[in-house]
Amino acid sequence: MKCICHSLALCASFACEKFPDDPEKLVRSIYSYMHRSYKRQSELRKFKSFFNIKPHKLLHASQTRWLSLISAVSRILEQYDATQHYFRVEAFDKVSASDEINSMLNNPLNKIYLLLLEYILPTFTNLNLEFQSEKPKICNIYPQMLSACKFLLSCFLKPDYLINKGLEYIQYHNPENFLSIDEIYWDPKAAAELTKHGLKETVRNNIKTKCLNFYIEAVDQLYKRFPFNSRETKILQLLTILSPPNIKTTESIALLAFLFPNLVNDINTLDREFRHLKFSNFDFSLDETEFWKEVRNAKRGDNSLIFPELANFVNVLFALPHSSASVERLFFEINLNKTKMRNKLGSKTMNGILHSERLISLNNDSCFNFSVTEDIINRHNNSMYK
Repeated sequence: MKCICHSLALCASFACEKFPDDPEKLVRSIYSYMHRSYKRQSELRKFKSFFNIKPHKLLHASQTRWLSLISAVSRILEQYDATQHYFRVEAFDKVSASDEINSMLNNPLNKIYLLLLEYILPTFTNLNLEFQSEKPKICNIYPQMLSACKFLLSCFLKPDYLINKGLEYIQYHNPENFLSIDEIYWDPKAAAELTKHGLKETVRNNIKTKCLNFYIEAVDQLYKRFPFNSRETKILQLLTILSPPNIKTTESIALLAFLFPNLVNDINTLDREFRHLKFSNFDFSLDETEFWKEVRNAKRGDNSLIFPELANFVNVLFALPHSSASVERLFFEINLNKTKMRNKLGSKTMNGILHSERLISLNNDSCFNFSVTEDIINRHNNSMYK
């Protein structure tokens, strides 16, 4: 499987093609019009002050970091009234390039589509943020993707059909399984905005049809990148048993162990340790990292580990990558350190810098208050240069 974060961004990108181009164009045009002119920004701040809106800066919807669009959309909607009145004045004064933006701001359909984006896109952005975490999330991928897919399907499929069918067998392209156009779920704010402007029934149905197309395309893209009936997805489903709340309800870890024979020394020992764990006194409400850390450190009276085979097995599984976010952060840190002026930094030096940075961040310290121990000082000797 490819990087989950990039896959989610592509899903959202393809789905948004089912909406008109004007709303996204509006977001980018407003930012382009404002961001290089201090005078325009200052004048817009006056309008925000008049409307009692917080003077937050406009955000850029990046072309490469596609899911940044939701932040830019939310900021535009937060300041919509002030921005709309500002561009009315600009258009009245015949300022170049403002006419088109003013026209788009005064079109109620653009605001409705922006509200729809603000409602739907967090389905993808929240998942994206979840899997960008530095902590192991391998056992959360399947339930999170399942939840997102069911949410999208519930917006346009009949409830009875959705409940009675396994996700891999759902025919989401078949119109017989669709809700009626009036029952298709969409953003309550968008519905209120439509009522406010008294738009015709045909316009409402056209917007809902585009919403339906968005939902279908979003689900289609999710299925392409995360096929729920594939072998890889079934493995991810089995990995959910490593989540602490699921341990007590799982009979055996053997099915998962058989999929990774190279990681298991003795499957009977592994299964026995897992079944002992089910009836232990650990706090099963902890998150995965903290829970398995306690399991790994648990010892008997003779100071021997209680769950050595199980802890080793889980540690290796948690090392499986689920996105490239951590690697991208690492390259970003390298670029911050290895500048044009410091382009001859050796690999060992760079490795030391990165380890030092990680040590300081793990202790929630800074370089100003980091406690240098006697052991660290003693390591600074002539052996460093050998």
